[in-house]
Amino acid sequence: MSIQKILEQFGGPFFLATVEQGEPRVRPLGLILEYEGRLYLGLGSQKAGYRQLLEQPALELSAVDANKNWLRIRGEAVFDDSPAVLAAVYEKMPHLEAQYSASDGPRLKPFYIKNGVAEIASLSGEFQSFTF
Repeated sequence: MSIQKILEQFGGPFFLATVEQGEPRVRPLGLILEYEGRLYLGLGSQKAGYRQLLEQPALELSAVDANKNWLRIRGEAVFDDSPAVLAAVYEKMPHLEAQYSASDGPRLKPFYIKNGVAEIASLSGEFQSFTF
């Protein structure tokens, strides 16, 4: 299965798990896209999740589709706020550009998942796994 197929099957919401002082932290995420073969997500520079991933880049992402199949992705966050990535993000979600464009305000911090392992399972016991 490809990253694009995952995004088609699991439309969201997606839930991102991080670690803070040894404790798990989970939050919903709206920004998720495939760009140049990588799975990108994003957080604002003012968010606790951003600081948590800077300190400990290990993460898990989960979602459930309309048929109750579940997705779990684990890997490491690699931040990439290059102009090309930001342009792709703002094309998909234009409202974020205005939210994060003030010179003295928070910045959008896109990241991709490195060493990704995706697992998809169904209630009937079907299971598949792939790396990206």
